[in-house]
Amino acid sequence: MPPSGQTKSLGMASIDNLGRTILRLNDLSLPDGEIFERLVEDIGQLIPNSTVWLACSDIRERAITSYLGPWAGQAAALGPAFGRHIESHPQFMALCQGTAAPVDAVSDYISLNQWRATGMYDEVLREAGAVDQLSSSLPLNEDLSFSIVVNRDRWEFTPQERALLGLLMPHVVLAWRNRMLVKRTSLIPTAPDEASAGFLCKIICDSAGNIIQATDSVLQWLSSAFATRRSHKLPENLRRWLRATLQESPLLVPPALNLRTRRGFQLDVTLSPGSRYDLHTISFQRTAGKAEARAIKLTTLGLSLRQAEVLQWVADGKTNEEIGVILNISRFTVKAHLRAIFEIIMVENRNAASAIAWKILSK
Repeated sequence: MPPSGQTKSLGMASIDNLGRTILRLNDLSLPDGEIFERLVEDIGQLIPNSTVWLACSDIRERAITSYLGPWAGQAAALGPAFGRHIESHPQFMALCQGTAAPVDAVSDYISLNQWRATGMYDEVLREAGAVDQLSSSLPLNEDLSFSIVVNRDRWEFTPQERALLGLLMPHVVLAWRNRMLVKRTSLIPTAPDEASAGFLCKIICDSAGNIIQATDSVLQWLSSAFATRRSHKLPENLRRWLRATLQESPLLVPPALNLRTRRGFQLDVTLSPGSRYDLHTISFQRTAGKAEARAIKLTTLGLSLRQAEVLQWVADGKTNEEIGVILNISRFTVKAHLRAIFEIIMVENRNAASAIAWKILSK
């Protein structure tokens, strides 16, 4: 929501329309084509007497790679002419050079007479029945940029129209990224079996641990594997891990989390994060068995398998909280296991227990 001063200048009707557009953008149940059509329609209501192009551009190649929405055919037909005269388009060149404003118009760069003298105007804009263009662009990745281009048959746009496009644009790009993520990870196993050596399943969630996409069988597996009530939320221990991981390195790919399911299988859990406000992919895959083999070694100390598992993670420097997440038990249960371990191997603290564990593991 814009600041109060900006709200007054935009008018409540515009703000209401903007809010409805943003809500619709984030409706992942709508097909792409319908979303793009509605977006163009909504922008047309926010900025009347205009046509709207949605475009993806390759900044390095200085080329528009695709057009979207109901005006895509018209825009694509003008694509070859756009390519021939691209260097005479001041907005696009500013975008490629990294000097474009968040929202800009052709009229910000040159006069109307100068613009009409260019091949870009003569072969592209005039053919489209437009004089000025208002646009806003945001990067999808280091190469691609997504742009909303508003064409109008007269010179210059109002400050209100510029503000509306500027407020809308970040929501459009976020919705775009989320939809692309859902597409890329739509092939999710329908019958996960963690006993299989090739077990792999994926879910899509938001930063709060709400599951955005997963098949019914994956949801059922999550409930069974982590002894939780079936819901569209990650188990609590995984939600804590997700929050902590995003706080530490929201844009980096963190190391895998190794944990144990209720049935005793070791899994590697990996996170492919978006930005803090995007969707994230979490993958569950059977561990190769190294952790289980290490724990079995430690049972020679007279420990149960679960006690040996706790000790191996203590030796690796994990806290009680972290061990609880890995083994899918509470930190209080971890503490109880540690008391028993200390008594069995006759030590008084974690450092001494770790030293004994490493003597066994290094053999």
